[in-house]
Amino acid sequence: MKTFLRSALLACVLLLMLPGLALADGPEDGKLIFGGTYILAQGETLNGDLVVIGGSVTVEEGAQVNGNVALVGGSVTIDGTVNGDAVAVGGTLSLGPKSVVTRDVGTFGAMLNRAEGSQVAGQVTSGGGFQMPFTLSVPQTAPQTGTWPFGGQNWNAPFNWRFDASPIASGANLFMRSLGLAALAVLVVIFWPTQSLRVAQASLHHAPISGALGLLTFIVVPGLLILLAITLCLIPIAALGAMLFLAAIVFGWIAIGAEVGQRMAEVFKWKMHPAASAALGTFVLTLVLGVIGIIPCIGWVGSAIVGAIGLGAVVVTRFGMRQYDEAPAAPAAPVSA
Repeated sequence: MKTFLRSALLACVLLLMLPGLALADGPEDGKLIFGGTYILAQGETLNGDLVVIGGSVTVEEGAQVNGNVALVGGSVTIDGTVNGDAVAVGGTLSLGPKSVVTRDVGTFGAMLNRAEGSQVAGQVTSGGGFQMPFTLSVPQTAPQTGTWPFGGQNWNAPFNWRFDASPIASGANLFMRSLGLAALAVLVVIFWPTQSLRVAQASLHHAPISGALGLLTFIVVPGLLILLAITLCLIPIAALGAMLFLAAIVFGWIAIGAEVGQRMAEVFKWKMHPAASAALGTFVLTLVLGVIGIIPCIGWVGSAIVGAIGLGAVVVTRFGMRQYDEAPAAPAAPVSA
């Protein structure tokens, strides 16, 4: 099944590959363009993924990219052939009249300019706003011009709750999303066990503070990123900020899922590796809140609360780099004789 989620997961995977791409030297390893200009000239071939962060890239007619193209801010103009997916998170993605994309094209808060004659073998999907990775997107019959911050109904048609997708397709979409986050939870707990534990403890023992700070971050940070993106010279900083913001949301969500998995293992008396319990808890948490998210009007509340608490816990612990403790109470004054 080719859905909007596939392109979203591709963008996340490509962003996780940035350190490796930054060290690449040869044409077989792909290309990372960070705030610069790059032209793949006619007749040239790039074997690997092309990742653009706040830069300007042109794939000329007759040029070929044997991999995926990912854009985070900036602009990409494709007049040649891309043997893979093309994904844009912010910025502008342009497909010329001679362009060929052999798989899917997906945009997230980005502008897509598609000329007549351009060929896309897969799906062309777009998202008007920022979508949380843990929400359930419900297809609608009404033309969609925007969605609520935590998923749900189109704000231009608040009382239209009809579905144009079968329950099987929606269920498969949710299942694959839960499975993808569970797999990512395994990597997070293996490589950052102490940091994820600190975030989980902060979200558990200081939930009100974490939730309030997370909600404030949800409100303030997107506006700041938009202001930075308006200034062209600060687009790379806005792109990095968006990546960091997304990483904080996912990290907080996985930390809470790891705590849920640990509690499940204790209740059922299962002996599990922390990475396995984190995968189980993240899968169950995402699946359950995704099902609850189908409920009209109030279904998004559960995901919003968990997302805010997780994000706030990441902020107060600085991505788990320090243990968060409330300030100790002042000592009582000594009693005179």
